[in-house]
Amino acid sequence: MKNLKLGIKIMGTIGLILLMMIISSGFGIIKIGSIGTEIKGIAQKDLPLTNAISEIAADQLEQAVRLERVLRFGEIVGSKDVAKKKLQSAEAEIQKYDKLVDEAINKAEKLAADAAKSINSDKVRKEVDMVNEKLKAIRSKYSGYEQHIQEMLSLINQGKIRDAEKQAQVLEKEKNILDQEIEQFMNKIETFTEDSTLKAEHDEKSGVTVMSILGISSLIFGLFLGFFITRSITRSAAKIVAAVSSIAAGD
Repeated sequence: MKNLKLGIKIMGTIGLILLMMIISSGFGIIKIGSIGTEIKGIAQKDLPLTNAISEIAADQLEQAVRLERVLRFGEIVGSKDVAKKKLQSAEAEIQKYDKLVDEAINKAEKLAADAAKSINSDKVRKEVDMVNEKLKAIRSKYSGYEQHIQEMLSLINQGKIRDAEKQAQVLEKEKNILDQEIEQFMNKIETFTEDSTLKAEHDEKSGVTVMSILGISSLIFGLFLGFFITRSITRSAAKIVAAVSSIAAGD
């Protein structure tokens, strides 16, 4: 390095510091992009899916409550006109919540389909595939549950209360299975959300760490080279001064 020209030393130092700054900035941009991707996944996929599944669970629960009312009113419908009206009202509410559950499942399926269009990693692809499988399972189980609800309503309207009660026991078992399927699905979505949050946090920490290391290294490197370049300049200047002084003295 002693044999290099002063201009080359200065330009080399500036170039190396700029290179380290570029590396630091590039790494920061990559990490920020990664964090943005994870946050986008949470905001556009995980949270909306969680809301949709919560709607399915809530509407399905409300439907189950109406089923119990239908069965209760069906037992006394023959003796009281009021019970008959309440039975009809409860049946209408069951149909309403049946439609709401279908809409919530459709909403979740659309969210999964939209997420599939923006897949950018194998991890996200596996998540979307799992979501689709779970939604298919929920729709299949709910379709059977819905069919048996209609059969129970038909039995009540025919006055076959005992048969309707047996059907209600079947529905209770199907409801428990459906509840378990929905709960497992929600747990999976929560796991995806937690994993994305942890990854975003890790990317943030690693980004700050690497950028800090590069920044401090650039500072130390700049000071180190600056010291040697300054010393080289002062030495050269001292030699020039000595030479000029010698010439002035007549040497």
